[in-house]
Amino acid sequence: MADHTWPPDYRGLPGTYCRLLADPRTGSNPAENHGTAEFQSIPPLLPAEPRDRCVADYPGHFRSRPDGHPANIVSQGQEGKVQSIQLFYTIILTHDNKTIVVPNGQLSNNVTINLSREGDRRLDIELKLSYGIEYADVKKLLEEAIRSVKDVLEEPEFRIGVSKLEADKYTVEINVWIAASGFRDTSMIVHETIMEKLKQGGIKLPGM
Repeated sequence: MADHTWPPDYRGLPGTYCRLLADPRTGSNPAENHGTAEFQSIPPLLPAEPRDRCVADYPGHFRSRPDGHPANIVSQGQEGKVQSIQLFYTIILTHDNKTIVVPNGQLSNNVTINLSREGDRRLDIELKLSYGIEYADVKKLLEEAIRSVKDVLEEPEFRIGVSKLEADKYTVEINVWIAASGFRDTSMIVHETIMEKLKQGGIKLPGM
């Protein structure tokens, strides 16, 4: 059998190869793990090489983030982190530690939401308050609560405002930006901090 030599920018498994492409927006070196990936067929007898540096935009246009955190996606009603992309299926680990094997055909033919590709995510919270509660007091407490959570991003700046008026109540909407990695943990901290700050300020939410 002939000795096959793989070009330095190819990584693959038997039956496929992955050619890393430079990021067209930045011109970054594909070896830095910022490029996209292109999968093509190769003779199945070629020796396998590890795909540890392969960044996958296939299937479903998701890939590991440049900071090394695996992509977090929602597909087939399941949310989790992409553990590996194989030739015929993708392995996803859910937040409650379940391993899900999804055929790549389903990822390619259905909507797949990549929650982490842009790096940051927005957390939206709505509070329904009676008109007897002064909005200015609520807004001040919310600002203090949000600023006290260290993992809330400074940019884009958080936003607080009245989003809806009803006959017996009004709705306050809160938008804060959080890093995609650790989103769920930070989201819980934000909710807990807001609840405690409002209680300390004498603001009663429905059911409290």
